[in-house]
Amino acid sequence: VIVGAYFDTADNPHGFQYAAGKVKDIPGPAGATSSEATGINDAGQIAGEFADSAGNNHGFVLKGTTYTTLDVPSAIATFAWGINNAGLVTVQWYGRAGLPAILSL
Repeated sequence: VIVGAYFDTADNPHGFQYAAGKVKDIPGPAGATSSEATGINDAGQIAGEFADSAGNNHGFVLKGTTYTTLDVPSAIATFAWGINNAGLVTVQWYGRAGLPAILSL
């Protein structure tokens, strides 16, 4: 099983999961205008990021059909890059000064 993103003709990313020869879209939570699936664990929980209609970036975790949005307080953008088998998520965010930081949650 792998996850990733493909780009449409307007160059917008869309998350996907590939398993057993089938591709499943990972569109992000309601209101997402683009998405990327960036990590998956053995339980099938998916980490990723999405943009909303205002162009703001947020991280997410998808468990089954339920999305949980991840936003670091006071950050201007949050990205979730990976998830381990304990459900811990590695996130990157940009603070008000535009400097990146990385943390596992």
